Amino acid sequence: MAESPTKSPFWYRVRMALYAVAAVQGFAAPIVNPPAEVLVDLSGPVRVVAIILSMLAPLGMGPVVFIVIAITAINPFADDHWPWPNHDTNPLQLGNPLPFFHFFSYFILAAAGGALLATPFAGWLGVGAAVALALGGLSCLAGVHAAARFATNKTRPPHVSTEDNG
Repeated sequence: MAESPTKSPFWYRVRMALYAVAAVQGFAAPIVNPPAEVLVDLSGPVRVVAIILSMLAPLGMGPVVFIVIAITAINPFADDHWPWPNHDTNPLQLGNPLPFFHFFSYFILAAAGGALLATPFAGWLGVGAAVALALGGLSCLAGVHAAARFATNKTRPPHVSTEDNG
């Protein structure tokens, strides 16, 4: 069985290094540059609504990712078959958007993990920013998986073999 040209240990190492950088940056950012108390001037219910909206805004990333991937799925210049994304896959393929958004999702989640570790030093706004990052990463990852399931003519789940059994 020949190895897929899009999978390699090199990309696994590159991705893991970038995830580590994102986690360190996510940890250091709220400590080095604490979030400003911008919501202090808002009063009562307006403040609560502003906080809730800012926490829910990242959930919009999933539908945007789904739409971008769905449009690419009907693009005649896209690759005929999209391997299911994993951490060994080159995220810079032009004909397959799944690996890029898969990488992007985990990059955001790594930054959110680092930010969550820094919450004891960052105050309540740091906690809110970390949770918003995590929601954005999870929403983006959900959009990738929904789009992969939508584009069944291009993708197949990882447990389905692509080898010819004949």
